[in-house]
Amino acid sequence: MVHVAPAHGAPETPARPRPRRCSPRSLHIAVAAAVSLGVAAAWVALAPADPSERKTAFGAILDDGRVAEAHDALWAAVRSGRPVDPPRALPADYAHAFDQVWAAPRADSVAERWGAADPALLVVLPDHGRGRVSVSFNADQSAGFLDRRRRDAARSPGRWLVTAAYTSSLVWPAGVFVHEGRVRNAAPQSWDGVVVVGRDRSVRVLDASALRLGSRRLDLAATPEAWTDVLRAAEASGLTLFQQHLVVRRGRSAVSDNASEARAVRRALFETPAGTAAVYDSTPDALTLAALAARLVNDYGALRAVNLDTGTYSVAELHRDGHPPRSRSTLGSGVVLTSLLEIDAAAPPAVP
Repeated sequence: MVHVAPAHGAPETPARPRPRRCSPRSLHIAVAAAVSLGVAAAWVALAPADPSERKTAFGAILDDGRVAEAHDALWAAVRSGRPVDPPRALPADYAHAFDQVWAAPRADSVAERWGAADPALLVVLPDHGRGRVSVSFNADQSAGFLDRRRRDAARSPGRWLVTAAYTSSLVWPAGVFVHEGRVRNAAPQSWDGVVVVGRDRSVRVLDASALRLGSRRLDLAATPEAWTDVLRAAEASGLTLFQQHLVVRRGRSAVSDNASEARAVRRALFETPAGTAAVYDSTPDALTLAALAARLVNDYGALRAVNLDTGTYSVAELHRDGHPPRSRSTLGSGVVLTSLLEIDAAAPPAVP
């Protein structure tokens, strides 16, 4: 089994966008593939490798009999405002806390706790959005790319179009970019955020400074040559992958608080320890990146989060058959995007 995943204990480095000339249940993305990493065939998976993410929930750890560790996890969840899951057999000493203080929330009910009333959350995706997320790529650098994707989305029951990778001055994805197993840009940037969309249409936010590939622990910032092996694995398994600035890592801000930093409307893709992903949009609030990170951690319990493009490269639109689009886009005149996150607004019906 070949794994590309977050690793534990990697150094934290600030990640802040630089000006561009143009522009716990352990859930994982796994697909069967032939792998060119010294084996004929294997499962290639991108999943948390950080031991603290495998069983972080109080109840699950207590069920394993690890009392001290469970209570550390309990305080970590309460302190950050994340939901606390109960053990299978709730001790009488904890009944008041779960029945009265927390009303017995579950670690996998984050989406229900947020609900649909929060206008800052464009879309909430339990189970990493499995079956609901894809990335479209403007391979021919066409000025009509966005209009084509809008027309297609307008025929759907409901689909968000959101700017995915940054766009370079070459009208090409900036940083590493792999689309459905084909490496389209192998030139890494220094950004620590990695967004991965699997063939099962689930999405993960990973930390490039703390990855695991097989038995190797990787810090791609310190050993950028290791990107080659990561790209080979993504290529072999048909994944979509792109770089972004990481703003939250391991439940804490990954950016420094710079008082002179410009404030702007911010957008982010984040995931929680419960396996929920979401797209956050600060409209109409103008925030620094540090303020964005603090809001994601304090209000939503984000575990990892990446910045998404706004300003003149901003697209965030909900299209639905028979309805006018809902838009928070501020796309500049003549700007050509290179890629879009396409997210079904509601889970597709089960196939009988």
